[in-house]
Amino acid sequence: MQTISTLVADQNSQNKNLEENWVGVLSGAPTSQGQDLQSAISGFTPDASVASPARPSSLPADMGTFDTDAGAFLNDQSGGLQPGWPTEAGAIEQDIKSLADDCKIKFIIPKGYTV
Repeated sequence: MQTISTLVADQNSQNKNLEENWVGVLSGAPTSQGQDLQSAISGFTPDASVASPARPSSLPADMGTFDTDAGAFLNDQSGGLQPGWPTEAGAIEQDIKSLADDCKIKFIIPKGYTV
């Protein structure tokens, strides 16, 4: 299980480096950040932000959307990055943004940035 803060940190790192780092490009095996993503699909450990979310009614639905999108990405890209991966990775980034907003965690998707 992961905290939402961990996923925000992972996504910020990827945005800073302008790279996808959930899975290996050729192997499709989860990287260390991908293992965070995979672990988060099972649920999140309660960190301070989850214990008192800003938008408690949105959190369960946003977690469900994240689970679906992250699971699809890891499954679809398990043989290495396939065409269409940017759309799936972008969905994960939007999901992380929603979860961060739900929990009062600062996360800004850079303007003009696309995965």
